[in-house]
Amino acid sequence: MIFECLQEYISKGLNIVNRAIPLKGSLPVLSNVLISAQNGKVKLVATNLETVITFTFGASVTEEGSITVPAKMFYEFISNLEPGKILINATSTTLNLTSFPKSKAKFNGMASMEFPEIPALDAEVIEKFEISPKILNNLVSHTFFSSSSDVTRPALTGTLINIENGVMSFVTTDGFRLSEKLHNLEGSDSKLKILVPTKTLQDVSKIFGNLEEPITLTHKNSENMIFFSNSDTEIATRLIGSDFPDYKRILPKEKTFTADFKTSDLLNAVKLTNVFYKDSSSPIKIEFTNEGIARVYSNSEDTGENVSEFEALIEGSEIKLAFSTKYLLDFLNNLKFENLRIESNGGTAPVVFKSPEVTDFIHLIVPMKI
Repeated sequence: MIFECLQEYISKGLNIVNRAIPLKGSLPVLSNVLISAQNGKVKLVATNLETVITFTFGASVTEEGSITVPAKMFYEFISNLEPGKILINATSTTLNLTSFPKSKAKFNGMASMEFPEIPALDAEVIEKFEISPKILNNLVSHTFFSSSSDVTRPALTGTLINIENGVMSFVTTDGFRLSEKLHNLEGSDSKLKILVPTKTLQDVSKIFGNLEEPITLTHKNSENMIFFSNSDTEIATRLIGSDFPDYKRILPKEKTFTADFKTSDLLNAVKLTNVFYKDSSSPIKIEFTNEGIARVYSNSEDTGENVSEFEALIEGSEIKLAFSTKYLLDFLNNLKFENLRIESNGGTAPVVFKSPEVTDFIHLIVPMKI
């Protein structure tokens, strides 16, 4: 394999595909990036067996071929080169690199035949549509933090993507909190219900989020996979086979208490109170009084206590609630609503958090016992 390309292109591509490199791969070759040159293009591929990321760019290809080389080391070297032309000359297991006019390097790799088979799009596609990166980023940013990291409950590590009647919804839950974000797909007759690893969606959002070019979502049912792609990048991931909880069953049907206030007031109060806690799972207590005051407080025998107050527009009787500090900060730090409303049906029923100006988002947190 012999090709010449620009340092800028290969560095950008390695930065993207290296997101799929596992920390501890079950196979040694999974620590490598596959480099192949064919038909005037170079393709970079990395995988952790569940997700595959591919980046393609134009190059001057003299001899077609392929090789795999250590991904992290190769990217570190490439990213430290000055912009300009790079010549790569590789056998099946050795890659020689020349950076004009200063550097030469040799990388020991592995034959491309050791690399796992890469899924490809074909005629078995059952659903395909486009979405703007901005919209996808918005859907992910409103929901990812409610997903679980507990691999023993795989369904809770995913994001439920549902498209029906012209509405797309992203839903996540870890069993103690839930986020649902909706988006209208005007004129769309698409129908889809899949469970996508939340971590993959975060990578998709980071890779495509600042681009203008639309993202194509393609569902390939035969391999239970979803593809996210644009003109040079493709992310393919295996869907989660477990059943997502019937979350609509737990959405509150009524409320006996509401409070409206500035989001920044609650965020500042929670941050101040959190100073007195060593454990982010410790409960922060919030008391809403009939005088229109919200009182956020904590007390610890080891560190001390804090009380912060702010004004709130309250409907209903006085109520005291307690929440995990982490859950509140995850929600408040990731969403930038100016105004916030909470709704409660009392007791240990899930408490609804939403903005009075926003109708397409809802967040639930199960309160802790006081």
